[in-house]
Amino acid sequence: VTNPTQFIHALRGRLETVALTVEENGAERRISGRLSPTENILNRKGVFASGILFAPREILHELADFVLPAIEVHYVEDGSTGQAAEIAAMDFLEEVDGHRVSTLAELEAYLAAGARDNRPVRLTLRRFDLDGEVSMSSIERRLDIEGLRWIGESQNRP
Repeated sequence: VTNPTQFIHALRGRLETVALTVEENGAERRISGRLSPTENILNRKGVFASGILFAPREILHELADFVLPAIEVHYVEDGSTGQAAEIAAMDFLEEVDGHRVSTLAELEAYLAAGARDNRPVRLTLRRFDLDGEVSMSSIERRLDIEGLRWIGESQNRP
């Protein structure tokens, strides 16, 4: 695999155990694990705010030594406040206003606080860099909260 597109294509459809050698910060690491199929998009549950669907991470669950935040951006609505803030699908949420977030309930509480105080929240996200080598970077975005709600089965709150 010589570029990011080939990397993603190589993983597509693979449910058996996989092993990868990844170069990160000049050091090679071997990552191995088993990929799980993702849940049908119609069954997703999560928190929707500002045109963004935040839901549990669906990719790279079982890859050893490759730790990603538990909450992923699954969808960003065209023309939304989330898109204007340059948040993208496959961004991984680490923090809201400096607080680590690992559950949808925590996320909803921090977003609700921002909406209640009529102020933007500061999101810290991790994003795959697919220009050249595959790597990840941390980014910060300010987001005005609008239309906060639970969707899917999580409407009843976990």
